Amino acid sequence: MKLISLMIYLCACLIDFTVGLESNKTHNLEKEVRGCRLEKEVKMEDLMSMTTEFGGKNMFTVDRRSGLESYNDTGKFILEFLSSLNQYYDIYQVPYEGYGFWSNNNYLQYAQKKLRLFPYFYSLMGDRCPYVNKLEIIDSQGCIPEEFDKFPGNTSVVVQDGGCDINKKTALACYYGATSLLVNSTNTFIMESHVNHQRFHLLHDSTFQPFKNDQKMHTCLGIVFPSFKIRSKDLDQLMRENTNSTVSGELIMSTLVFASYFTNIFAVSKSGNSSNVVLAGANYDSFANSVGMNDNASGVIALLNIAKYLTKFQLNNKVSFAFWGSKESYPQGHSVPMSDDMQDNVKMYLDYDTIGSPNYVPYVYVPTQMEPSFYEMSINKQFMKENHISATHADFFSKNNITWKPFYEMELDRSHFRSIYNVPIGGLTSGSQKVKSGDMSLSDSTDDPCRHLPCDTDINSEALFMNTRAAAFAIGTYARNLTGFENKEPKE
Repeated sequence: MKLISLMIYLCACLIDFTVGLESNKTHNLEKEVRGCRLEKEVKMEDLMSMTTEFGGKNMFTVDRRSGLESYNDTGKFILEFLSSLNQYYDIYQVPYEGYGFWSNNNYLQYAQKKLRLFPYFYSLMGDRCPYVNKLEIIDSQGCIPEEFDKFPGNTSVVVQDGGCDINKKTALACYYGATSLLVNSTNTFIMESHVNHQRFHLLHDSTFQPFKNDQKMHTCLGIVFPSFKIRSKDLDQLMRENTNSTVSGELIMSTLVFASYFTNIFAVSKSGNSSNVVLAGANYDSFANSVGMNDNASGVIALLNIAKYLTKFQLNNKVSFAFWGSKESYPQGHSVPMSDDMQDNVKMYLDYDTIGSPNYVPYVYVPTQMEPSFYEMSINKQFMKENHISATHADFFSKNNITWKPFYEMELDRSHFRSIYNVPIGGLTSGSQKVKSGDMSLSDSTDDPCRHLPCDTDINSEALFMNTRAAAFAIGTYARNLTGFENKEPKE
């Protein structure tokens, strides 16, 4: 099967070479898009020129949080570039005005001492603090109901790290009466991570099947629940200084509420079947105090150039490019509801984030972290669709003799499309603060040591070129053929 796939790929590209020599000079719309044709259009000089132009406009000399001048300049740059393609795309903006929330300065206070806590969530509930609790420690990971059998409730519960997704731990802790969740972590350095505000997709997990019609569990799956990491060394200190298994203390949460303004930008191809839309996206804001070149100017540069190259081809399916105005703060751009037409017609979402890491690894998003046996038949089909998207991205790397690795983490800007819109998801990254290992390792190094930091000022040109070609290959493949994706699976 691999040999047949490679032969088809080579034949398509060889035929393309013999009949399409003028395609680089003119827009030959009689030429049907194919993955190999689109990825061949990607030019290193185009990517580097745009990277330089971004820097020249001083958009990346300071962080690009929404509301800042540098953020607005980035949005203007995207719109100006897309306006040059308005013969081929319908371009529109979706502004958001409202409130954002950030949970910060969280700590556990006991006996006039403070231990720092690391939040898993963006708090929406400032009026629910402070909490006065006792800590109940469970010597397990809190991944199955039986582990809460002896939990008395009405206290903060401490569980061990690992074993399952934080969303599962949070839902079970809430259901069994905890007032908050602390995860005992052995990490010496903890980055803040996220809990989905709505976790109803867990009802498809075998662990949650008994709770499918349980209203209390439904409530726990739909609320923001205070969940934190606590460092093991801090928890050990806490227990050494308290003789009982329970510790009286005060959990202090400080919630910052601020005005939030951002704009999502869309470019939707005028050609192609409007009932079959391939949605590809990248965020254009940055983390606070980060210049944000790799995260995520790299994704924006890739998609803008692919949008330009795509105008040279005839499309069978519509392609929509989304430039999310907010990812690094709450609310996130993708969470602004899509129109009814988009919800009905988008057949997949492809996300491209941090694809120019200094010590890059070609990571392909693979959905196999959760076994398909956990899912009902409709979700099995969804799982198969996501595996197809992963295989398409991986196919590019394999055909070009590039070693790739699976990437299992599901950040909100991807998983949201699955859990809310029932849309299969996929995408690429080149790594972010993961310790490298295996054949591609660099001793004591990380994929991107500057992610979310002021030093994120550069993009690895080789990584950007490679990942842009891979993204173009996938987008071109599905712009031509969405067989198997035409019908969404029924949502439970």
